[in-house]
Amino acid sequence: MESRLVVRSVFVCALLAAVSGGAFAQTSAGVITGRVADPQGAVVPGAEVVLVQELTGVKQTTASDPSGNFVFPSVLPGRYAVTVQAQGFKRYEKKGLTLTAFERLSVGTITLEVGSLTEAITVTAEAAPVQTASPERSAVLNDKQMTYLSAPGRDFMNLLKVLPGVTYPDGAGSQALGTSGAPIIHGVRNDYTAINLDGVVANNRGLGTTENMLNLDAIAEVKVLQGNYQAEYGKNAGAIINVSSKSGTQQFRGTAYWYKRHEMLNANSFFNNRSGLAKSRYRYATVGYNLGGPVYWGEKFNKGKDKLFFFFSQEIQPNKTPSVRNYTLPTEAERRGNFSDSREPNNALIVVRDPLNGQAFPNNIVPASRIHPDTQKLLSVFPLPNFFDRNISRGNYNYLISDSRENPARQEVLRIDYNPSTKWRTYFRGMNMKVNQKGLATTANSNQWGISQTYDTTNPNIGVNVTYLHSPTLVNELSLGLSRWTEIQEISASELAKLQRDKLGIRFGQKYPQNNPLNLIPAASFGGVTGAASIGYDGRFPMDNYVNAVSISDGITKVAGAHTIKAGIYWELAEYLQRHHGSNFAGNLNFGRTTSNPFDSNHPYANALLGYFQTYTEVTARVNYQPINKVLEWYVQDSWKAGKKLTLDYGMRFTYDLPPYQKKNVGANFDSKLYDRAKAPVLYAPARDARNTRVARNPLTGELFPAAYIGLFVPGSGDPYIGTVRAGTPGYPRGFVKGNGVLFAPRVGFAYDPFGDGKTAIRAGAGIFYNARPRSGQMGDMSFNPPMQAQPVQYYGHIDTFLSGSALLAPSSFNRVLEPSAKVLTLYQMSFGIQRNIGFRTILDVAYAGNLGRHLGQTRAINNVPYGAQFLPENTDPTTNTPLPDNFFRPFYGFAGMPYLEFAGSSSYHSLQTQARRNFSRGFQFGMAWTWSKAMNYGDAYDSGVAAFNSPRFWNYGPGGYDRTHTLTGNWVWDLPRASRLWSSPVTKWVLDNWQFSGICAFVSGSPRGVGISLADAANLTGGGDGFTVVKTGDAILPKSERTFYRFFNTEVFARPARLERGSGAGASRYSFRGPGINNWDLTFFKSVKAKEKISFQFRWEMYNAFNHTQYDGVDATARFDAQGRQINTQFGQVT
Repeated sequence: MESRLVVRSVFVCALLAAVSGGAFAQTSAGVITGRVADPQGAVVPGAEVVLVQELTGVKQTTASDPSGNFVFPSVLPGRYAVTVQAQGFKRYEKKGLTLTAFERLSVGTITLEVGSLTEAITVTAEAAPVQTASPERSAVLNDKQMTYLSAPGRDFMNLLKVLPGVTYPDGAGSQALGTSGAPIIHGVRNDYTAINLDGVVANNRGLGTTENMLNLDAIAEVKVLQGNYQAEYGKNAGAIINVSSKSGTQQFRGTAYWYKRHEMLNANSFFNNRSGLAKSRYRYATVGYNLGGPVYWGEKFNKGKDKLFFFFSQEIQPNKTPSVRNYTLPTEAERRGNFSDSREPNNALIVVRDPLNGQAFPNNIVPASRIHPDTQKLLSVFPLPNFFDRNISRGNYNYLISDSRENPARQEVLRIDYNPSTKWRTYFRGMNMKVNQKGLATTANSNQWGISQTYDTTNPNIGVNVTYLHSPTLVNELSLGLSRWTEIQEISASELAKLQRDKLGIRFGQKYPQNNPLNLIPAASFGGVTGAASIGYDGRFPMDNYVNAVSISDGITKVAGAHTIKAGIYWELAEYLQRHHGSNFAGNLNFGRTTSNPFDSNHPYANALLGYFQTYTEVTARVNYQPINKVLEWYVQDSWKAGKKLTLDYGMRFTYDLPPYQKKNVGANFDSKLYDRAKAPVLYAPARDARNTRVARNPLTGELFPAAYIGLFVPGSGDPYIGTVRAGTPGYPRGFVKGNGVLFAPRVGFAYDPFGDGKTAIRAGAGIFYNARPRSGQMGDMSFNPPMQAQPVQYYGHIDTFLSGSALLAPSSFNRVLEPSAKVLTLYQMSFGIQRNIGFRTILDVAYAGNLGRHLGQTRAINNVPYGAQFLPENTDPTTNTPLPDNFFRPFYGFAGMPYLEFAGSSSYHSLQTQARRNFSRGFQFGMAWTWSKAMNYGDAYDSGVAAFNSPRFWNYGPGGYDRTHTLTGNWVWDLPRASRLWSSPVTKWVLDNWQFSGICAFVSGSPRGVGISLADAANLTGGGDGFTVVKTGDAILPKSERTFYRFFNTEVFARPARLERGSGAGASRYSFRGPGINNWDLTFFKSVKAKEKISFQFRWEMYNAFNHTQYDGVDATARFDAQGRQINTQFGQVT
């Protein structure tokens, strides 16, 4: 593979209509606590404590309790000031308190000085406080990091790499607005990560991706609850990524920006240089703006500018993706039956034969009288060839098309905050993102040779939050959320007419016309023509699909002395609809060349002209894929200030297990208890006829048929769906899986300040976390199981007679078989850590963080044949003396593959996480994170396959594909010193002042890799079962000094296995060596030029992989052995 990271630069011209350093208010409530004492350390009860949001002026008031403690529950994140006053003491004000989403922030002990209230003491809070009030493992990307750190594609997911415990598998992050994948956090599959936008679900299909990716300039912060969090958070078992949107403030602030990425700014990749190729095209543009501020009307409304605020952002990416494609299309002569110049790539003439007598047509021309008018019109759908230079094409194509797919993306974000009184606080946040593909090469377009379509996705996300302060000690917070994702495939009437039977004058029908309301021509393929185009459709064509996710949560918080008690409920409903799903719904004609077809003309296009096909397939029904997922959880928790130094967190989250189901009971499962082999259909068996020709034989009657029938069902000989259960069958759960009732998830932790000065915290906790929201596809895929759809096949027929011909069924494969008594995926999380303020406004955090996964999803192939079964005499094909197809002797005869999804997998993650961080202060911010970890599992995906016959502990267990032993990252933002301090002049100020320098560096261990195997002689070594693995005779890991480009690991320690090797002795385990690591620096320089008091311009130069360090990715790890056991893959062990 090519190097993934090359030098990339970005020029940005930004108009900053704001004072430098301005920020916006944020969302997602947290808690602020503290203690009031006198100079002798005695508590001061009844002191008035006022909390003020510094950017909006919104106030909350409470009083210290008899223990001197005070609590502000349900506080929106932002920058705050706390003012304390009590009779006989000076007024105390602490500014610059930064509360992040979900945070429990302790301001520590506020010591009042004796004096008059007219006297005041003002202090500024530490930029990075020690977490002395909560035990959870969490991290945050603050506004400075969001603004000044560079992210490819302006995707916040690409910035999460700077946090401890985070690794990046393939597919994480994105290069443009659209779908973005989450990284792996704390060794947990990202399918189990919750991605929220202001607390509203943003991965509404239950995947580890989000379609609601907010643009960077609309984000106030990204908070990640990595693990061991409180009982009020749940739904998913893994991390919670919450994106907080910006809101307006008391001052108007805005930004306009333009970004450009272009390959001319890139260095070429290593493999392009090695192969003498030019740089790959790399062009992206981004334009955007935003504006926020107060809404007021002179002296009549909001004259204090502290009640109503707005923020609006729009970002546009007008991108295009060019592509070049080539095909071999029927020539004008061939469409008229003239194949006199139809040649193979080697220039040999393709002789076209008469299907009725097997003789070559004179002059290789099909007589006009033999051409079928309907199939001739089918070929006319294709454009005519336009490229005829065989010296260039080598006979591999005759049609060349170069076009660009328009791929513009646009996003709007609107947020309204309204605080009508001191007791009510509300906000509305709406976001919509639209990606509109236009052209030939759009997603899901199967006819990219000439049929233009559009593919649009729209992703609105709405959040409403209402908070009511009954009193300073009693707060209720209600949140409503709606997240939607739609995909719509559209085709114009003129383009659609190119594919409609009636518009083309094609008269032949189909077996199930109700499945084809647009009267489309059948799909058609022409196997045997090098580079042939085909006619086809996505099974959902034209797509009109959506996902809706609605959520409601309500929580009430009560402060009772030293206890902060919170209880609440969460409900979510998600529906995923894929309409009219069914491949081959218009029919599928296979005109491919094959010697088995007695009517084959030796040229696929001639077969089509003559009307003879190899196979015709048509689905019996189109179904709606419509899984419904519901989540119902509630919780109660207490944060107990057990003493001046100790805070205890404990609580219980309750999950009512609601297994997903299919709307309208569309779906089926397999129940082995209902299976009766005696009722399964009989298969056509192999035989020889009187001429010793291999044929198919009906075992019931002895009648002979073409050999292609071998392994198909004899019509009427049995029930092809014996053992299947349809959704809604009485006595079976609606979703095929029994619910587990109420699940109890206790959480407990503590934070201890051993010295009582707020500079050290010992923090620990443990808890149980359930994944109440499985991915939608887990249930949706049941829609395609037998008997919901069938794909009967008709062999060797003619277009005039195929409707009256009989089509045959083959043993059906299942998309998935569900375990009826499945448990809910569970994580047991634990952590222990110490934080210390080490000076220089820096916090050092050293912690152990780990988890144990139980009841993880994994798939076993329960209908595979066992080891050695193919070698048994009774399973031998008498006509070839080779094994019969597996369908003749599978455990569940009459069916093919059965991937059984069971929740029996396990995983573990253990890590030492060390982090040093300094929030922005005095022009400098930095963070360093080192994670030393080990992640073990049976598979990386939610449905990874495991051994059905061998021990999965040996066959599958090992380091996860996302395991990285060491991950070291650093990030910084630095306001460079002004040169005008040394030499003051207009030129110096203009050129050398107001520069910032930021960057991200990453040094990451390679991923675990296994070694695969292939055999040149295609020998059958096992006769069935789980297959075989390469034999490993020693350690494959080479010392670093011995690794080269051509020999990255020790290739000599792998050997060909012997017959019936089961992998239990000399076989290689899942992990043999580690791939190349990462050494990467992303650097950015900023130059700000102030035009007026409140207006400035900024120039940005972003460099990705600034030092052009080659980031190798792949290694050829497939050994290939000949019959003598010699390894013959010359690139085995070589970096790719």
